[in-house]
Amino acid sequence: MTQVSRGTPWAARMSRQRFALLAVLCAIGALFLEGPLEIAGATPDFVLILVVYGAIRTGALGGATMGFVSGMFRDTLLLMHFGLHALGFTAIGYGVGKMRESLYLDAPAIDTLILAASKMLLDILVLGVAAGGAWKAFEMRFFWESPGSALYTTLAGAVLARLVGGR
Repeated sequence: MTQVSRGTPWAARMSRQRFALLAVLCAIGALFLEGPLEIAGATPDFVLILVVYGAIRTGALGGATMGFVSGMFRDTLLLMHFGLHALGFTAIGYGVGKMRESLYLDAPAIDTLILAASKMLLDILVLGVAAGGAWKAFEMRFFWESPGSALYTTLAGAVLARLVGGR
């Protein structure tokens, strides 16, 4: 490990071509695989995978930009509460990018913990707004679907990023 790469997350050292491949695979996964891969209400969130690894790679400004664009992509696919995913992904991209700049993120598997926490925070925002004040509906969906989706997203993201990233 060189002095320059010490303390830099491995995802931030991913080449442009490999990151572009990750982005294409995440877009294909979001368009065609999320529905068929559903297990007991839990689905992997390929758009969130792209935002988290993009924010780790580019920092706060790049993460916020990628989060906004990815959120608009997700909102055009769902067409409910338009702009909600853009808001959530922008905040997550900015936050993860800030963590990259201020924390030591080169520890093994720290990206998976960030991915799981990001999925849970996104679900709190999206399910809270979608519940519209019906907190029983929020609780049912959040406590039954969100942990499984966070685990599923984390596993899918870790495998996909390591296969594409060459680690």
